Amino acid sequence: MNTIAQDLSSKNPDEIKQELDLVSEDVANCLYHYRRLEEFKKISLAQNTILNKEKLKCSVSEAEKWALINKGYQELIEGLLVAEKNYSIAKGKYANLQSWVDLYRSWLVTNRELSR
Repeated sequence: MNTIAQDLSSKNPDEIKQELDLVSEDVANCLYHYRRLEEFKKISLAQNTILNKEKLKCSVSEAEKWALINKGYQELIEGLLVAEKNYSIAKGKYANLQSWVDLYRSWLVTNRELSR
């Protein structure tokens, strides 16, 4: 616990707030990228299904099957998974930093009470 307290004690409150703001912004950017890809996935599947239906003259379910195995769609899914992973990592970093701040506050209060 001392190392966490020492890490945070070397920073003033403005620096800690700035660090929280930066990590928060990273979380927001990762979420934006993830949601954007999620919406593009839906649009891409619908477009590919329609194109395959017209091109192959088949049923909607057959056209959707071809759309799902499309190489471009598979790459989009892979990118979506990476975006979700990055969002989870950023969210975890923010939660960890928030926990450190709470732990530091507790440490300060405890030390203040013990010094009385």
